[in-house]
Amino acid sequence: MSGRPKKVRADQILRALSKRHEKDVWLTEVKTGPTWTAHPGELKRIDGLAIKPSWSSPCVTAYEVKVDRQGFLRDEKWPAYRQFCHRLYFACPKELIHPDELPEDVGLVTFNPENGNLHTAKAARFRDIEIPVTLLYHIVISRTDRDRHPFFSNRRKLFEAYVEDKKDKKELGYLVGTKLVQQLREETDRAAKAERELESLRMQLKQLDELKSILREFAIEIRPWGNWQDELRQKLTSGIGMDVVYEVNRLLEKATRIRDMIGGRSGK
Repeated sequence: MSGRPKKVRADQILRALSKRHEKDVWLTEVKTGPTWTAHPGELKRIDGLAIKPSWSSPCVTAYEVKVDRQGFLRDEKWPAYRQFCHRLYFACPKELIHPDELPEDVGLVTFNPENGNLHTAKAARFRDIEIPVTLLYHIVISRTDRDRHPFFSNRRKLFEAYVEDKKDKKELGYLVGTKLVQQLREETDRAAKAERELESLRMQLKQLDELKSILREFAIEIRPWGNWQDELRQKLTSGIGMDVVYEVNRLLEKATRIRDMIGGRSGK
């Protein structure tokens, strides 16, 4: 029988961490914001995140899991995680990382594969920072409907109730009074409004495409160049009143502006 130690997997460490944080909100593979707004290299992915359910003394603890030595030595992304948590830990198999290799404020938790236990080899220093609202907003939006997540189901209704405003005023008193939660509410409302506006623009763009299709039947093409407006007037004035011509032109111009607006947004 070989004496080589059994290789530890990242999911084993994450499961052990979830048990340590069974009274906290526990999440894995947490992105630091929405993908569609992030610039290249800006979006980070945190292996494990624990949120202490306390409104008076909140604490967000992040874990970067490493299961091999080279992965630890090559990693240059983790310093950016500091801005998203009050405490930052590395979690790894025992003896993979030495506490002295880490900065003073970063902690170390080691995993024993023989019994599945965790040991805090070095405590992380608490940093009193304000957690970016983009992180919490993304957690609420992307995680509340994920029933498949094994560690999130017991806490999911707390977030759902908050987002849908189903909690009564007495319970919400602990939440609404904080600047962070107020920012979260504003971001949620702003995103919902933007989504409604975008849906309206999509519908109007669809109407523009339908109108263009009808015009093609009369050999009229809407292009940035050419005199398609005059062609349309000539076709319409043969048997239709000028009030109809005016209304069609108005709709075409409005639809063209909407198309340009959507094109401008998608290019951002």
